[in-house]
Amino acid sequence: MSRLVVITAIGVPASAGLALLGIPAALLLGLSGALLTFISYFGAILAAVPAVLVALTTSPQLAIFTGLMFWGVHTIEGPSSPRS
Repeated sequence: MSRLVVITAIGVPASAGLALLGIPAALLLGLSGALLTFISYFGAILAAVPAVLVALTTSPQLAIFTGLMFWGVHTIEGPSSPRS
């Protein structure tokens, strides 16, 4: 049950942020980002890479904003994540 809470805590704001930035397939990228978060140590980085690459096809500035958005989501969510 706690994993579902973490997926929701990452997936919803990430998808919303990507949609606000105008990234195509925001829902899919947000969900994949939430699922990749469960990979220890590198999950948060791996979660952002696909979205940043999609944003990079539009502009480098949008790619930077996308990376910052993922950093913000993971920074806010980090302390509430269960440690197991």
